[in-house]
Amino acid sequence: MNMDRYDSFIAQKLRPRTGSGIDVSDSKINTAAFAFQRTIIRWAVRLGCCAVFADCGLGKSLIQLALECPALRASPARPKRSRQPTVPSPPPIEPGAQGRLF
Repeated sequence: MNMDRYDSFIAQKLRPRTGSGIDVSDSKINTAAFAFQRTIIRWAVRLGCCAVFADCGLGKSLIQLALECPALRASPARPKRSRQPTVPSPPPIEPGAQGRLF
């Protein structure tokens, strides 16, 4: 396969990135976040659906908590979370019942 064909093949696979989220201001983001974390949070909320691959110690937990903030969840692209379990709970184990792990 020559490079021209390969380049056209790759060009067919690319999809334009469109944001389905909302723009947020710094005033809606937790003040405990550092400037770089606020930039990541704004980027993630603007895209609406993304993954944050930050290195160890860069505050992924704070970023995740910020993304779950109700003020930032006003995006129509984010589905409302159901409070119902997706899998029914198993019946309770009765005291003294013998069971196997596998």
